[in-house]
Amino acid sequence: MSDRFFDPELDDWFFEADQLLKDNRIGSGVELLNQIVAREPSYGRAYNHLAWVYEVKYQDLEKAWELYSLALKYAPDYLPVYLNAIVCLSKLERFDELKSLLEKARQVPGISRSRLLGEEAIMYEMQQDYAKAIETYKQAIAFALSDDDINYYKQCIERCRRKMDILNDYDR
Repeated sequence: MSDRFFDPELDDWFFEADQLLKDNRIGSGVELLNQIVAREPSYGRAYNHLAWVYEVKYQDLEKAWELYSLALKYAPDYLPVYLNAIVCLSKLERFDELKSLLEKARQVPGISRSRLLGEEAIMYEMQQDYAKAIETYKQAIAFALSDDDINYYKQCIERCRRKMDILNDYDR
């Protein structure tokens, strides 16, 4: 089920709420997003934006994940929700769920393979599997389409190598 175009007025409200969030008018944006889901509980994009607020602004990761789950349920073709939800699960260190979501996201047309691989590499790095993280960052570079992304992944690889060297020094 998708939230596409239930009501043009809701779409207008959604884009207005999006702009309010961009303008850092968080309270007004949240109020409008809540009005959207009160009127149409399956408007998944609104849940994504609410989840982002709970994750980034309110620092309530559990509530954010609950809302991202609703966004994934009701707006499975909305690309931003996948990377947002993946980052949230990473922060929560819920790696089994994260692996499942990464696999699901790979099947979504239009998703950034580079970004997915980058998030997967972060997961491995957080689990201190630096060799696997490095290999996955290299794959992310192969799919990267901007110099900024390539440079970022190169820095991540160097960070993992430094960690490996430091940890190996302490094992001697």
